[in-house]
Amino acid sequence: MARSGSLVILSTATESDELDLSPQSVRRIVNVSIGAPAALTGTITIQLKINGSWYTHQSGGADITLGVDKSLTLDKITATSLRMKSSGAEGGDRTFNYEWAAAF
Repeated sequence: MARSGSLVILSTATESDELDLSPQSVRRIVNVSIGAPAALTGTITIQLKINGSWYTHQSGGADITLGVDKSLTLDKITATSLRMKSSGAEGGDRTFNYEWAAAF
């Protein structure tokens, strides 16, 4: 079953609220698709919470970024939470829509 919602980086902030991935299943493995808003001030990276600390998500040694009006899918995430992080204070509220589903 897919679930949907949104993460918001508030105006003048750099971090969104977090998507709690921990209660989804015993295995805590999920696929997450994220869509970015039509306006962004900074460069957006995805952060995962692992063992209580936040880390910028990478692929092939490079930070994964999300551009204006773009989407991406993260497969088989095992972290407990996910959030969006901007490289600078956002000039308005920025809403990122998401859908996730457990991956068994």
